[in-house]
Amino acid sequence: MKTFFHISATRLPRLSISLDRLNSWEKVNGINLIEMQYITEELCSESADSLVSTETEECEKHGHWSKLPSLPLENIYSFLSRVDQVNISLVCHKWSEGYGSPSVWKTFRFSLIDSQLSMDTCPVIKIVRKYSIMFRHVEIHCDIIMNNHLTYTWCQQFKLFLEILTSNSQLISVKFRDFVWLFADMDTRTYGDVIRAVISFLGSQHCLKRVQFDQCFFGYQEDVEILKNLTQSSRDSLNHLVLRGFVPSEPKNKEQDSPAAQTISMLLDLPSLKSLRANYLFIFENMFPRHSSPQGHIFFRCDGLHDPEVP
Repeated sequence: MKTFFHISATRLPRLSISLDRLNSWEKVNGINLIEMQYITEELCSESADSLVSTETEECEKHGHWSKLPSLPLENIYSFLSRVDQVNISLVCHKWSEGYGSPSVWKTFRFSLIDSQLSMDTCPVIKIVRKYSIMFRHVEIHCDIIMNNHLTYTWCQQFKLFLEILTSNSQLISVKFRDFVWLFADMDTRTYGDVIRAVISFLGSQHCLKRVQFDQCFFGYQEDVEILKNLTQSSRDSLNHLVLRGFVPSEPKNKEQDSPAAQTISMLLDLPSLKSLRANYLFIFENMFPRHSSPQGHIFFRCDGLHDPEVP
């Protein structure tokens, strides 16, 4: 049974002060959550000695919150949004340490905006280097980049992100979203670099249970290579696969049909696959004729391109 804790802001004045400081910075500079995390870590580092020296006094004043055991503290963190996690990490030294617990970093969303791409040191990468060993569920969102000259910078940071994950992380789930915006104006060389980074990353993951591609629109040959590495490295663990907007369209000729057939063959050979969700009718049309008795343990669903996102 999970235990819930009610924390009163009046009993934690340091939290109230931190909220005011962060909110004022956000209003003035328009910073986002990742930048807030970056600033918070700098604050925690600069004020560590001060927190230690005043902790005894704060405990006596405010009900010994800093003496809360690690397990209940991690439980508190697990119920909070990323913003609130950042805020309570400033309460005291003990709670600052709790910010680095696995429950805080189990899920991570990679998303870069223009202001971050313009920085000399990307705050997202700094955080990823520090906490990626604890990542288990990662969502990768490619936001619309307003300045086209930053597209190359985004690709460099994305490749670096995947390289760090390749070295440090074994994920349970990963989601790729909206790469169509990135590929629209990308040169061939950079596109190839991005595809190779994705393939290498998926080849390094051996515990993936759920993988989702949503509005990525890779080329036919690229999708074969991506699925080949995925199905080989996570063959025994992959349960759920979502392919929505994975390739540009249904295959229209023999040249395109060959990679499609390879894709189908790889999917059917997965021993642990329980559900396959895609918006490509050719996958389902070709699965059943080839297998008169389709694998009963797989749930197939064919979506429209713009159906609601998979929960």
